[in-house]
Amino acid sequence: MDLSRISVEAKLRGPWEAIDLGFVMARRWWRPLFLAWLLPPLTLFLLLSTVFYQYPLVAYLLVWWLKPLWDRLPLYIGSRALFSESVTTKEVIRAIPGLFKKDLLAWLSWRRFCLTRSFDMPVTVLENLSGDQRSRRMSILHRKSANAATWLTLACLHLEAVLTFGSMAFVYALIPEQVEIDYFGIFLDAENSDITIQLVSNTFSFMAISLVAPFYTMAGFALYINRRIELEGWDIEIRFRHLAQRTRGQRQMGIKNLLIPVVFISMCFLTTADSVADENNDEVLSQKQSKEFIQEVLSGEDFHKIVVKKGWRLKSRDKETDETLPEWVIQVVEFIERFSDEWHSFNKLVRGGAKGLEFILWITVISLFIYTLYYYREGLRKLLASTQSDTQKVKQAPAELFGLDVRRESLPQQIPEQVMSLWHQGEPRKALNLLYRATLSRLINEHKYHFHDGNTEQECADIIAASAAAELTSFVNEITRLWQAVAYGHRAIPQQQLELLCQRWPEVFFHAK
Repeated sequence: MDLSRISVEAKLRGPWEAIDLGFVMARRWWRPLFLAWLLPPLTLFLLLSTVFYQYPLVAYLLVWWLKPLWDRLPLYIGSRALFSESVTTKEVIRAIPGLFKKDLLAWLSWRRFCLTRSFDMPVTVLENLSGDQRSRRMSILHRKSANAATWLTLACLHLEAVLTFGSMAFVYALIPEQVEIDYFGIFLDAENSDITIQLVSNTFSFMAISLVAPFYTMAGFALYINRRIELEGWDIEIRFRHLAQRTRGQRQMGIKNLLIPVVFISMCFLTTADSVADENNDEVLSQKQSKEFIQEVLSGEDFHKIVVKKGWRLKSRDKETDETLPEWVIQVVEFIERFSDEWHSFNKLVRGGAKGLEFILWITVISLFIYTLYYYREGLRKLLASTQSDTQKVKQAPAELFGLDVRRESLPQQIPEQVMSLWHQGEPRKALNLLYRATLSRLINEHKYHFHDGNTEQECADIIAASAAAELTSFVNEITRLWQAVAYGHRAIPQQQLELLCQRWPEVFFHAK
């Protein structure tokens, strides 16, 4: 992930401004995003509509239920296009199996109706997080953007409905009155009316969700990128890089240009300090005088007066009156008592019946659940077996991390010798680049550390520090610090320090040759 190649302005935006940016991204990359979303579900939709011709609702419902899978291809293309990377058709097709199987069961079950789906999807597809790591990541991301992501989903759902019914009304409005074709007879035919209506409704609904999907996906992705800019300071890093480039030619400026402003500021500071001291002395005197005046007022007679008030008030009656209550009051009280007793009995009866009905419903639900598990036991067993086998497979090592090629075949055999050779040839940046890439490659291929494409240099160092020995941790931290200083700070490192790293490298990686 090279931030210098980002195709949008990396700055802090509000959630709604980020959604607008996502719509702009969807319009700019409309053709690949739309085709990537449209082609897989369209193929499945046509196939199922042909196979289940008598049950057209099955095709639409299945395609609609798999929307979390279809959204992943536009997200994959948009994430590459954001950093000015072109993606070919072969690369997209090759990436489909890996994209679709990530947390497949979760996204098609309890996460299917999540209202923040477009905002949460990049965590699964791009960061490849799951379990507790995903939960912690989502709790951080949701602190400021979950509300906007929820309203985005609701707005897009209503937009799909408007497009569906609006397109159907538009087609009906285009039918000429002079054409003597019984259009309504097609729908009123007893044999095929339901199938025809459902086919037409499915077609327009599919067109509506296909048009809205790229905007919905890119808007959620823009919310996610905006939150990462805020959390990770992308805008600050990019501005630091620009400042480094701007000030590279101004390092030879002397101190003479700074003498006049420094003297002027010093004189202003001394003058201001004298005036502040005088004001403080006046303030101290006024406080003493105020305190003395307050003490005089408090010691006066006005603050020691005692006031006694006398008057008449009604006492509470302790004795009961001998007056008898009216007969109608007694009858009302007796009626309320009888009604309360009858209502209490009726309430007990209703509660007993409700508990019995609840018990019956629970028995029914549990029975249906057990029957479903038994009836589909073979399919569930195969699904669980395939999911378990996928999770047990070794994660594919990344070929590139933050723009560096970490493949084993891209590295020479004699690492320390090649590094020092590049140094003596006057290529210090290439020398450190080779040593850093070799270190990452050994950590991935031999020490079996799992890094993701979205990890930064410091995040990789933190992963090593969490589980590695002290010697390996110290070496990784040292070379990471030097690489950041050279790559981003454009600073030179002494030869002695590089030689020391080359001497330690075979000791740390004892398999090195």
